[in-house]
Amino acid sequence: MERCCGCGNTVYLTEKECRILSLFAEFSFLAVGLKKEGAFPMLLSEKDDGGKELLMLKMKGLVDIDYDQPLVGFDYAPFSTFARLGSAALTEKGMDVLDAIDVVGIR
Repeated sequence: MERCCGCGNTVYLTEKECRILSLFAEFSFLAVGLKKEGAFPMLLSEKDDGGKELLMLKMKGLVDIDYDQPLVGFDYAPFSTFARLGSAALTEKGMDVLDAIDVVGIR
């Protein structure tokens, strides 16, 4: 009997994580920030900042957050009191998952 090795690449996503991933389909990069060190990362352009979900996407290897790379043209002025500001983008694995979601039609 052959052993199946397909489940090692399985990624489980919540509805909110899927919604955040879909934002990356629309915008390649998103502005992020930390209100204080140790806090959840926040999407600065969203009313519902997606903090826990954004962190979970990062932990699953789907999103990379870079606090040394702010978005050019994004107005960070309203967030000047934040401890850190930067940007987020999909990783290669994140792009693959987003493509799989498109193929299956979950969105």
